[in-house]
Amino acid sequence: MSTPSSVSPPSQQRTCWRRDKNNSLADAAKRKDETYQSLLQEFSSTLPPKRSLTSMYRSSVTVAQEFALTCLFLARHRVVLWEDELLRHNSDHQHHELLWIQQKVNASQLLALLALILIAIFTNSRAAPPPPQTRKAKVLQRLVDAIFSALFLRIQASVLQTLTASFSTDTVERLTVAGMVIHLVTCDYAYANGIVNPININTTADATTVSSSVSSNKNNDDKLATQNKNKDDNTPSNNKRPTFQGGTVSLNAAFFSTILLASRLSSNAQVYVFVSLAIILFAFFPAARHAISQHPHGGIIHSVTTLLLALSTACLLQDKWECLVFAMVLFIICGIAPLCKLWLQQYKQAIRGPWEVVTVADMMLD
Repeated sequence: MSTPSSVSPPSQQRTCWRRDKNNSLADAAKRKDETYQSLLQEFSSTLPPKRSLTSMYRSSVTVAQEFALTCLFLARHRVVLWEDELLRHNSDHQHHELLWIQQKVNASQLLALLALILIAIFTNSRAAPPPPQTRKAKVLQRLVDAIFSALFLRIQASVLQTLTASFSTDTVERLTVAGMVIHLVTCDYAYANGIVNPININTTADATTVSSSVSSNKNNDDKLATQNKNKDDNTPSNNKRPTFQGGTVSLNAAFFSTILLASRLSSNAQVYVFVSLAIILFAFFPAARHAISQHPHGGIIHSVTTLLLALSTACLLQDKWECLVFAMVLFIICGIAPLCKLWLQQYKQAIRGPWEVVTVADMMLD
């Protein structure tokens, strides 16, 4: 009579099944890592060129400049509210405090004026790159914008002043800070550093060039296509109004905060001046900063401008703690961030493959 075969207990079978499952999962993860490494080696191109610390510092200066400009804007609004509150109380102590505030405001305005003169000089210097439109067309467009903005603000100043009358002060402050944070995060710092998106470069001229190239291919006239292309390249964008390239979301967030702050001012004249200042800083200044970034000495100009704006902002801060926090943030942006980015370059890889979106520059017409 044959003896029955030995059967493993259920606990031992479950242990073996778990061990086999863990081994299979480990093998699958190992194969996945090997597949990722093989794909990475296959599609990895040469390592991107490493940037110098000076180049990274120059890129970070524009971020610090935008931060200082935003803090200057907010601090100036707080000083205006502070002055209005002191004017409502007629006493000797309030009078001395008001004189002290006016001295700080005068010093801040002097530093900001020096920064404005520096920007105006180097934006219109001969060493700056040629503008995308003629000077006459640019002056005409800026004049039209100024007249339209002045008329619109004059009509809507009383509306903006009472826009948030039903909101509490805490709500307005929190929404303003949130809007300015979004403005700083979504600002196009590549454009601020002189880099232009190829899609936005001479769209009209490129369309004319492509259409002329198609017609020349049909007519087999290569000489005419070359002449049309050179003509379009030398035309200053047909003097059409350039689009805003400093970041649309950033501009909308800045104006959202500006409207909230303007609704807390006491007079229509203050609302008019405050919103006009916001238009200059957030709508017109990015184009000037872009032109300065393309200047041969753009890094030095940005550094001096940022220093003047930072000193102008420090004059309007209330106490030493605010100045200390403001200086620490600027040090982190201009000092620590470039060093961290320089260290992280060793982990950077350029991966190119068939999954990339085809651009217009990569397409060839038949």
